[in-house]
Amino acid sequence: MAVVATSLENTTNEVFADQKNRFSINATSTDAQGTEIIKAAPGTGISIYLTKITISCATAITVTVGEDEAASAVVTPIVGPVPFGTGGGQQVFDFGHPIKMTANKLLAFDASGAGAIQILAEGYTA
Repeated sequence: MAVVATSLENTTNEVFADQKNRFSINATSTDAQGTEIIKAAPGTGISIYLTKITISCATAITVTVGEDEAASAVVTPIVGPVPFGTGGGQQVFDFGHPIKMTANKLLAFDASGAGAIQILAEGYTA
């Protein structure tokens, strides 16, 4: 099932004047299978910088968040695999320094099986 993403793209704030292309994406999947795209590739020469990732789920599952996808899997893991026990849970990864992804690569997640997953990804593009 495809991800439903609620996005606050290109929000600006004086506190983050050097990061004009900030985003906060709440990606949810009721039945995660294969690889799900959180944020599309931003374009030639532009990278996604991650400042925070929050993973929530309601079942025992393992989740990996990373860049690019191939053969129903994340190519380069950034966070994970993160295991969740029975009943699921939440994990928050708040990066003190932004994680710079390879230019023009999408942000995605994959899971070890079917289940409801919510991922909040925050950062900016440059």
